[in-house]
Amino acid sequence: MEFYDLDTVEINKEALKHVSKDLCDEYKVFPYDIKGRELYLAACGDLSMEQVKYLSFLIRKNIKAAVGKEEQITTYINRFYEENYRKALVSNFKLRDDKNKEEDLRGAKGPIVFLVDSILRDGVMKGASDIHIEPVMNSVRVRYRVDGVLIKSSTEIPKNIYENINTRIKVMAQMDISNKYEVQDGEINMKIHGDNFDFRVSSLPTIYGEKFVLRILKRNGNLLKLDTLGFGQGDYKILMNALKFKQGLIIITGPTGSGKTSTLYAMIRELNKESRNIITVEKPVECTIEGINQVSIGSKGNLEYGKVLKAALRQDPDVIMVGEIIDKDTAETAVRASLTGHLVLTTLHTNDASSTINRLTDMGIDQELLNSSLLMVIAQRLTRTICEHCKIDYDLSLEEKKLLGDESVVMKAYKGIGCNKCNHTGFKGRTIAYEVMVIGEKVKEAIKTKDDNLIRESAMKNGMVTLEEYFKALVLNGTTTVEQYVSNMQVYSIERAIGGDYGI
Repeated sequence: MEFYDLDTVEINKEALKHVSKDLCDEYKVFPYDIKGRELYLAACGDLSMEQVKYLSFLIRKNIKAAVGKEEQITTYINRFYEENYRKALVSNFKLRDDKNKEEDLRGAKGPIVFLVDSILRDGVMKGASDIHIEPVMNSVRVRYRVDGVLIKSSTEIPKNIYENINTRIKVMAQMDISNKYEVQDGEINMKIHGDNFDFRVSSLPTIYGEKFVLRILKRNGNLLKLDTLGFGQGDYKILMNALKFKQGLIIITGPTGSGKTSTLYAMIRELNKESRNIITVEKPVECTIEGINQVSIGSKGNLEYGKVLKAALRQDPDVIMVGEIIDKDTAETAVRASLTGHLVLTTLHTNDASSTINRLTDMGIDQELLNSSLLMVIAQRLTRTICEHCKIDYDLSLEEKKLLGDESVVMKAYKGIGCNKCNHTGFKGRTIAYEVMVIGEKVKEAIKTKDDNLIRESAMKNGMVTLEEYFKALVLNGTTTVEQYVSNMQVYSIERAIGGDYGI
């Protein structure tokens, strides 16, 4: 049989109607097209003549089989049949008014139970980080955040069943089903295709009803390695050398969704040795790590970052990871811990590395203590990467050259035109853009001036490539697009884009 790549064709959904999901799972096949009496299947291996004849008998079509990748076939079975299954549930659902509705929603069976389970499975299979389930004026919208962008589900859910969906989610997350007017948090644990997942649930009352956002976390998931995050070889060596220090403070900064936690976990993975006592203080713990003492500050408990961090210092730690510096107490304890023989890793929300210093001093942290404790600051963003299968180059417009800060040179950039492999988005996956500011003597002198620009210039003289320049390089080498640069680096580019100084 010939080899067939399912990503290269449009799937004919009529073909799916002739083959059940059970049959696909049993024979590891996926129907991708139908023409008259002939049905085209991708199979994981060569089907025997007997298997082809038997499938032809069951399906009542002439089978044309090709060899496909097993992982790809499994993905397509789950993606397309899950969608059809969910649509069938919605179309066949009849609103029930019996008195046992709530009891049914607490059980393991029933159309609403199956529908909610399908939505969660679909989010996992799409590789989403979050699932948004939100009532709008006349329907219920389901969206998945994939590679940082929300993608709407093709399944339209009628508004009249949302109350049941709402109740089912709250039952699963152990939330108060009678309270519809206050924000709530909960957690769902679920096994999907053999793997355990945690869904962190947040509800928000809106004018059309409660909106839910479910953060997807894979329990005991494979941690990323520091050398696979996208850091350049030189910066990777700098990071590895910094992790050899027995004491000091390393801060990772950036907006929400910039991959700070992934970088923290990758560092912890490098440090995880039998000879080290490592304690993490997180809100909440996003990934469990064997051999690490992890403390989760839950919303329902009375634990606080500062209190737990002080308690952790009495546990004879070598390394402490603090999920986020959120107040003066946490910042002060982290800084003092880094001065008393501990390596401390943490995150903060700032736009770049140089502004981190003044953010901490604004919190009330003594400048001299910072100079003595801080080893480095890493500022980062996550940017979508152009799909390699539909990438094309083009000449930059004058406006784009202005945004990139060079109007005179003829430059090319790249973009994706959309294909099956990237779901017609032009993007596939994400990569990191970053700057690493090492706190050397020149930077320490600049810190005393409290001038962000002078701190940045001193770091650049010390070899730092700024986040903006790194991002530009990603655009010009074809990794990402001008639009991604603009959306991520707007604090630097907006004045250039409008062509003047408007006091921003």
